[in-house]
Amino acid sequence: MTGRTILLSLAACCTAGEVRALEVHEWGTFTTFHSPTGTSLTWYVPGSDSIPLPGFVRHSPLSSKQGYSRIRMETPVIYFYPDQPMEVTVKASFQQGSITEVFPTAQPSWDSSTWQIKLLPPDDVSAAKRIPACEPGEIGAHYAAARAVPDAWIVSSKFTAPPLEGKAPETIEEYERFIFYRGVGNSDSGLSLWMPEADRVLLRNSTSFVFPHQVVLRADGGMAAWSTVQEAAPANSANSMLTIVVPSADRPVTDVTDELVSHFQKRLADDGLSDAEAAAMVATWRETWFQESGIRVFSIMPQGLVDQMLPLEITPKPKTLRRVFVLRSELADPSKVSLLTDFLWHGEADADEMAKTYRDLGMGRFADGMRLASIEQAQRRMTGNFFRMRQTAAAVVK
Repeated sequence: MTGRTILLSLAACCTAGEVRALEVHEWGTFTTFHSPTGTSLTWYVPGSDSIPLPGFVRHSPLSSKQGYSRIRMETPVIYFYPDQPMEVTVKASFQQGSITEVFPTAQPSWDSSTWQIKLLPPDDVSAAKRIPACEPGEIGAHYAAARAVPDAWIVSSKFTAPPLEGKAPETIEEYERFIFYRGVGNSDSGLSLWMPEADRVLLRNSTSFVFPHQVVLRADGGMAAWSTVQEAAPANSANSMLTIVVPSADRPVTDVTDELVSHFQKRLADDGLSDAEAAAMVATWRETWFQESGIRVFSIMPQGLVDQMLPLEITPKPKTLRRVFVLRSELADPSKVSLLTDFLWHGEADADEMAKTYRDLGMGRFADGMRLASIEQAQRRMTGNFFRMRQTAAAVVK
């Protein structure tokens, strides 16, 4: 889809005096973490460990990234394709959650953000020059990948900054090729996953929607492997419960990454994104999706579920709204959980051994989720030992 194609198709159905046409596309990621028994764990990511963003991105004054949550809404990006310059109001609401970062600046409330924006043509040179720099090698450089969508119209926004002592309030204009936001919450993703064994995942869809396309990936120590997974049918139907075989990580992760980049770009485009949008989404997440150590299932989410979890209100109402989100379900490897539990259970090790064990487990930013999975396993062990102890005591008394 090119800008010329969009504008010509819109012009064909819109003449002077009719309601102006607007097409909107959005992509984003939700991330969850699951224990081997299927518990959807709350997990903590300190600010220093979260995916860094450029300094110009605004942090919401009403919420904080510093906390436990079940689901992380990572990098939704909204592109606009009007038939002419127009003013638009956008409100995103995260059910059972809060929006933590945005750009351009939005008017925040506890669970939503609202933008009052003006859309300018993609070839507006003056506006394009005012988009803040985000250079390769700088903090948050991955953010700039979302800009590689040349047909997207430029978003212009004004806000009044809080006055500094002794100075009048300042009106600031911000420019970008999209609306960006991110958040944390406790919404239910609709999928339950657990690993009874290190090479097998059980998945259950508890929603009324079909999850049409899924991929399982194992990455560990520079090696990886992946395979596609059949669709997960709605709850209580024949294929709402799936058994997924996790492949052994036996190929260089760079080769696997190249395959997955091609696979996802095509699939995301088939689901409604333009080729440029699909490429931008994959480029943004290439390393963290495909190269972070771990076992994960990627599921393309049904738009109806996205609309329930993350309602989006746009005025004027778009003639077309495409929302393509990927659910990243991270799984705690049961063998690594057992190793961590054994290590913590004994609790006697010097600093070098502790550091080596931590590194060898390769937990990354999911380390605190692994801690909770280990606590869950330790509780099961203690419960089992307690009942055996009680049974033994009863037998001795007899």
